[in-house]
Amino acid sequence: SGGEQQRVALARALCGEPEILLLDEPLASVDPNLRADLRRLVKELHFGRGLTTLYVTHDLQEAAELGDDIALMLDRRIEQHGPARELFARPSSERAARFLGAVNVVPVRVVAGTAHGEGFSFDATGPDGDAVFVIRPEHVRLTGDVGLSAQVEEAVYMGTHVKVRLRRTNLVLTAHVPAQRPIALGAEVGVDLPKEHLWRLPETSSRSSRSPG
Repeated sequence: SGGEQQRVALARALCGEPEILLLDEPLASVDPNLRADLRRLVKELHFGRGLTTLYVTHDLQEAAELGDDIALMLDRRIEQHGPARELFARPSSERAARFLGAVNVVPVRVVAGTAHGEGFSFDATGPDGDAVFVIRPEHVRLTGDVGLSAQVEEAVYMGTHVKVRLRRTNLVLTAHVPAQRPIALGAEVGVDLPKEHLWRLPETSSRSSRSPG
């Protein structure tokens, strides 16, 4: 099986007692049910032997679980690096945010500490002027209150949650809501963007990520 083949490959790689271990997408062809076991094995080898391990993957879950320090590479250059929590919560650019799953991009204008968007506002730090905030889908909340209202365009059952696509004129948001919550297509719902989960992109990176090319 793919899992056994990867175990054998790891054993062979460790025969020479290397100080550095390079693993290039080792679980890409492994059945999803076996990946969790193999990730645990990689962690045990890494910590048990005190190895420096360079692990290449396109799987965000693998990167978050295994990486002490993650380097996000886009278009053959390192876009951002740091601990997993920092990358996921504080992406350095819009491109990094979208790749890491923070697909909600909220353009606003900041005036005297308040960010003004399309029919909503929230407290904001940083200089006045145009700004871009991002927020992850799991942090967007649907509420009974209509502060920021949006229309439900799509609701897709994902097993553990429902992925909801929301639109307010030109602002499009994605929210992950509990699987048991009923969602009606076309309904007008209230949306809460908790300020503790909103991250203001650095000004230069938000400009460059929107520039042509």
